[in-house]
Amino acid sequence: MATILATLSISKVKGDDGKEITPEAAFTLGITRFVFTSYDVACDLTTGYFSIPRPFACSIKPRNEMARSLISQIGIADAD
Repeated sequence: MATILATLSISKVKGDDGKEITPEAAFTLGITRFVFTSYDVACDLTTGYFSIPRPFACSIKPRNEMARSLISQIGIADAD
């Protein structure tokens, strides 16, 4: 996450009129079950709730030429 924030600029997309489009704040809710294991506890089954944002359009671009170069070197994406 820190690498993404350090190297990429994430912003709203622009519509045909050139104005920024604010995405709707919509979330998906769910329930998950997972197992905690540690050296102290052999097995503990826990139910958890989560909320994740629904997909939305955004603009993701390298912050500068140095970031573009780093992204290209590690092969994350074509940094055009």
